[in-house]
Amino acid sequence: MDFKSLYTSYDGRIGRQKFWIGVIILIVAAIIVGAIVNAILGVNMFGYPEIGSTDPQDYVDLIMGLAQKAAWANIITFVIFVVPWTALMIKRAHDRDSSGMLVWAAVGISAITLLMQAFGLYYTMMDMGGGMVIPAPNVVGWVLGLVSFIIGVYLLIVLGFLKGTQGPNSYGEDPLA
Repeated sequence: MDFKSLYTSYDGRIGRQKFWIGVIILIVAAIIVGAIVNAILGVNMFGYPEIGSTDPQDYVDLIMGLAQKAAWANIITFVIFVVPWTALMIKRAHDRDSSGMLVWAAVGISAITLLMQAFGLYYTMMDMGGGMVIPAPNVVGWVLGLVSFIIGVYLLIVLGFLKGTQGPNSYGEDPLA
């Protein structure tokens, strides 16, 4: 398997087996890189630091700051992996005789979502009672989340489970031939 071509080229077709092997490798790599980026940026994945204040606004500011810092870590990880992910998915879309434009739409929506999170435009603080507040997606966040979910499930089914075009198509020879 030519990993360089698999993760950097947008040309050609790949079958489901090569796609899933590529996905598993990228998931493992993204978890490792994401953990490193989070550690460098000081994002604590296992709890919140003590605030040392009884003012609820200080707690809200702390939570929002942590959410935004985590979003920046996600943006860095996203930028590192955007080319390998899109190359893999577009080649798989090509196997189904599709241009892969829906992959680019998903990337665009993901980028917008991450930027909104990083700039604090995605969340609102929800009162849980007893002085406890948590960040929750606002209306735009819910809409983006829903659209992302629908596109993601569609791409998972189409790219991950449906058979490619038999024989040559407009993107190349059948990878199973």
